[in-house]
Amino acid sequence: MVGALILIATAWAQDCHYQTWSWSTRERRPVDIKQVVTSRAKLTVEERGTHEGCTVCEEDQTTLTIAGVSFKICRRYSQRVEQTLTELHRRGFPLKELEGYRVGKSKGPIDQKGLRTQFSHHSYGVAIDVNASLNGLYDNCVSFSPSCRLIRGGAYDHTKPGAVTPAIAELFKTQGFKWGGKLPGQQKDFMHFSPSGD
Repeated sequence: MVGALILIATAWAQDCHYQTWSWSTRERRPVDIKQVVTSRAKLTVEERGTHEGCTVCEEDQTTLTIAGVSFKICRRYSQRVEQTLTELHRRGFPLKELEGYRVGKSKGPIDQKGLRTQFSHHSYGVAIDVNASLNGLYDNCVSFSPSCRLIRGGAYDHTKPGAVTPAIAELFKTQGFKWGGKLPGQQKDFMHFSPSGD
């Protein structure tokens, strides 16, 4: 019986399960939603990602619950994320919404069907969105102003409780996470933190 359990556990560790989708720029929603079950030996370079130990596989993720809000994040980054968010909560920062691991192609070039073609950092569990309803994603936004166009989440107002500010971003920076609110170029993603910021 013990040998059978070890074989099952070993097989599970070698398997990779995830649900994915592609972002339609035409429909402005996820499409082609599908479940994937494969072996780790067959993972593509893209499925493996660039962060050691953090693939698209659900098996590489862990669930954290902070201030009553649960989300998944790559095990490799979980301690740093947990420390940062626990400290924010201790300081009285309201944590209403937290989203980490979610596998989807929402980055990169657009194909002939209008679909994005690359996995985001969330797909590997190495990014986290904080209070999306208060910290929107904008485009047409070289620097934040009324001319920026909100494309996801809620309107950003740094004076509201739960809005991410440069001081909050500094705390994440000490743990190796950059803020999407300081992205160079046309987009500002005020809810978003990842090792590269994008």
